[in-house]
This record gives sequence, structure tokens and C-alpha cells, in this order.
Amino acid sequence: MLWKRSGQGVSASRSRSSGLKDRSVTDPRIDRLRRNLLTIAKHEAPIPDRGLRGASASEPIGRRGRAAVVCWSLSHNPVGRAFVLARLLEATYAVTIVGPLWSAFGGEIWPPIMGLGLSFDAFPATSLHDVLGAARRLGEVGRYDLVVICKPRLPGLALGLALAEASASPLVFDFDEDESSFVAHRTEATETIGTQPYGARAGDLAALVLTEFSDVAAFTASSRSVPVPAPAQIVRHARDETAPIPARDEARRALGLREDDFVTAFVGTVRAHKGLATVIDAVERISDPRLKLIVAGAVRDQELMTRLLRMAERGQALLPAAPAIDEIGRYLAAADLVPLMQDEAAPIAASQTPAKLTDALQHGVRAAASNSAPLREVALAGIVDIVAPERFADWVSSVVAAPRDPDVARRARALFDDEFSFAVNRARLAAAIAQATARGDAARRVVSAALERIRNAAEARNLGGTP
Repeated sequence: MLWKRSGQGVSASRSRSSGLKDRSVTDPRIDRLRRNLLTIAKHEAPIPDRGLRGASASEPIGRRGRAAVVCWSLSHNPVGRAFVLARLLEATYAVTIVGPLWSAFGGEIWPPIMGLGLSFDAFPATSLHDVLGAARRLGEVGRYDLVVICKPRLPGLALGLALAEASASPLVFDFDEDESSFVAHRTEATETIGTQPYGARAGDLAALVLTEFSDVAAFTASSRSVPVPAPAQIVRHARDETAPIPARDEARRALGLREDDFVTAFVGTVRAHKGLATVIDAVERISDPRLKLIVAGAVRDQELMTRLLRMAERGQALLPAAPAIDEIGRYLAAADLVPLMQDEAAPIAASQTPAKLTDALQHGVRAAASNSAPLREVALAGIVDIVAPERFADWVSSVVAAPRDPDVARRARALFDDEFSFAVNRARLAAAIAQATARGDAARRVVSAALERIRNAAEARNLGGTP
């Protein structure tokens, strides 16, 4: 739709295509959404006839070579997007996720993606000089047939361009949110970055460099709400449609939940703008013994954590450790609702589509979302409901009191298969790769000059461009 190396290796995903043209779902709202998506795909992003239509699993392609998915930090949740891209690519490439490990974010590979059969080239870094040095070494020891730069802040941009230059490879830039809004919005994730090479000052330079590639590279974005320097293929926060989904009753038994409990699940990264406080307020206010809250993720806000611990003591909350990405199903399968109460005033919310949305739809769980543009884009009454945060408690109370709709799971899963599955998004990414390949010569003429600009400007701006 237009608009330190790990020894774990790479395991190919199984996939099957449900496809936008699956007629097994007859709900008129799903059909209307499907028709809209098909119309957009037809008029805005036809997949070029370059032998890449077999990107879906129904027409498998042989493995073509090596791909690097580059991310500016492998130490925390930005690498979650790299994980998605790696999974989409691994049917046709041997994929390595490449990037620095920053001590400010823990200095280790983000735990939720460890142990999943991925391959990494990760290295410690404290400056842009470290990143460029690592890029030079990596470029000398291996060749990549494709470089995808996701979340292109300056360190990832410099690293990816250096690898693309060394390998003379096609180049795809991937955006899943407005990075400039993220660093401009003061959150716990940006408290310590200052003038670091991934901070706001470096972001200005990265944005300037990216405009030089608007006509010579390919771009992908997670939604039409993400600002991108050039027209982009829409590649969602996809998940594997062939992954087994735990049975609801079994998942509840494993967590000690009753059949008549109404379970709200907040699984994943906790940030101030993601609305956990709104969810806690609602559960405390409603005070219904059937209402339970699962929070599976690190909570750094001490006030929120204190409230959650009190709720857990009263039997209102379960607080498991943050799970690996492939283990979140044990909690979502038991859930009735996934809340996406993004702070509508936060600049980040204007472009960010939470991965929690995909996870909810994959597991057939209803979602309630605040009125931000990326969430409006996929809103469908009865599956993804737009609810103002100040009305969330009243809305939840009415849903808890209503009979459970057994058809929600089917309709949510239909939306997932049509728009958020590996099969659909793998084909879209293949279209972007075809465009990058066609533009390869033009991009290569820009890469060297862009790298030189980064080196010079980083030194002038004191962003760690020199030792």
C-alpha cells in the first residue's frame, strides 16, 4: 500500500496467505474495510512485476542472499521494529540485525527478542565515532545484498549507509513513527540523551540527510500517519499468522483467572504517553471484582508501580515479568480487552501505532484506543473502539456489564489477517525492495556524499564524530 554477533542463526518463518481477497468473513464492517484497503492498494501501490510477487508464502522464493536490518539501538524497544522487518525478510534472505548497544539503555540486546533464533551484529558504542568504526569493520568482513535502515536516527543512518556503501547494496529506509517528535517530547526515554548522537541535535542532521534520498531510495512506513520524505509502502507492525494461539480457557486457568473475570491486558513497553495511568484509574474507579488487570512489562514510574502492587494485593492485578515477544500470547489469549490509551496531546501519539494493536488483533482481542491518527486509521466499531481517555472508565464499565460477544475474536482475527499478517506485509516490503533495486545506481551516487556530510557535521556539532 503506497502511501558482538549472535550464534543463534536465522530460522525461516512459516507463512500462509490469508490475503485481502479471503471471502470467508461476511461481517459487513470487515467487508467494507477490506474493500477500502483493496482500493488503496490498487490505486496507490501496485507491486512492480519484477519477479517479487512470490514474496507471499503461497509462491515461495529461494533465499537470495544476505540482508542487514540496521537499527540505531539494539538495547531497548526500538529494535522491536527491526525484529518485525527481519521476520518479514527471512523467508528470502539470511538476515542479521545490526546496531550499537548504548550503556544509557542497558548495554545489552533487548531481552524480549533474545532466544528467538535471530542473528545479531551488536557492538558497544558511546559515540558516532564508535558506530562508524564498527561499520567499517563490518563492511570489510561481509557483504550484504540488501540494507534496511529502520527508525533512522543518526547512528543507524550512519551505520546503514556505511554498510550499503561497502556492499553496493539496495537501500530501504523504514519509519514506524516520527523520530523527531519522539526526541522532542520529554519522556523517561529521553531524559539522559542530551547531545548524544541519537538526540534532538543529531536528529536535525539525520532529517536533512534523508531528504537527499527521497528520489533515489525506497521508503516504508508503519502507517499513513508517519511523516516520510518520499512516498512509502505501508508495512505494518506485522506478526506471524501461522503462530499457534493459546486457548482462552487454558490461558485463564494458567493465570488463575475465572471464566467470568473481565481481563484487561497491558503487555509491552510502559511509557508515560501510553496511558497506563488511565487504565489503572479506570480499574480502581470501577471496583468490580470481576475486573482484572494484567501488566506485563517494566514499570519505572514508582507511583504507578506502588498502585499496581496494592491492586495485586487486593487481587485486582497480575504483574508478570516482561515476556519475550513470542510468549505474549499466554497473557493476551486470556484477555477481553487491550487498552491503547495513548496521550492524545503527546507529539509521539500523532504518528505511533502501538505494536499492542497487532498483538491484540492476532489473538482475537478487542481494543480500545484513544483518538490519535494512526489508531483512527484502523478503527472498527466492536473491534477497535475509539474512546476518549476521560471516558475510558465509563466505557469499560459498560462493556464489563454487557454480555460477552463471542464473534469479536473472529472479526478481530479477520482484520489481522487482512492487514497485519506476515503474508500481506511481506509482499509490500518486497515491492519496496524492487523499487530500491531499480534505483540502486542512483542511490549509490548519493551514499558516499551523505556519509561525508554526516562525518563532518557530527564533528562540528560535537556529536561524537571523532575520537
